[in-house]
Amino acid sequence: MNTTYYTGKRHNVLFPILRKRKGRLLDLGSGHGDWAERVHKRGWIVTAVDARTERWSGKSGIKWIQSDVRDFQILPDEYDLIFCLGLLYHLELPDQIELITKCNHTETIFETQVGEPKEFIGKYIGHIHMEFPEDMPIAERTDHLQSAWENTYSFWPTEDSLVAIIEDCGFKTVEKLQEHIMQEKGKRVTYRAIP
Repeated sequence: MNTTYYTGKRHNVLFPILRKRKGRLLDLGSGHGDWAERVHKRGWIVTAVDARTERWSGKSGIKWIQSDVRDFQILPDEYDLIFCLGLLYHLELPDQIELITKCNHTETIFETQVGEPKEFIGKYIGHIHMEFPEDMPIAERTDHLQSAWENTYSFWPTEDSLVAIIEDCGFKTVEKLQEHIMQEKGKRVTYRAIP
């Protein structure tokens, strides 16, 4: 694993990757769609996928798909690069594993929160994060634009467990690109995973 990485904002890491080439990019959990639009402006063919569409601009030239990322199909050789930015830490561990495995044939950038070593789930360590109160109705959860889609809990693996999960899901190279300390939420990391 490469131990050279940057601190700071996403663009410090992502823009150099985007400048080196052009191709087809899948933006999983695209949120507001800002990165989909930035990548499209740089000449990429972009597909943006999110369960919520309220914040999308709908800018032409981008394929906007409303879908739960857990249900979205990713075929081999369909994309040249996948962004999974700020998504994994909103999923439970089985869903993280399934999603990462679906990406394992394409270079993927994972940016996520990492957790404290509090609980083991199988061989992985991290902590369980409550996304919503257990009694909150599903219909109300969809109004929280920066939270999980329906699941009550998510798993925040430690950094070592995150790397192990990515490798166990079939990626051959996992390279740390960035870390960023967030005041109240701990550490956010960015990794490039290469098949």
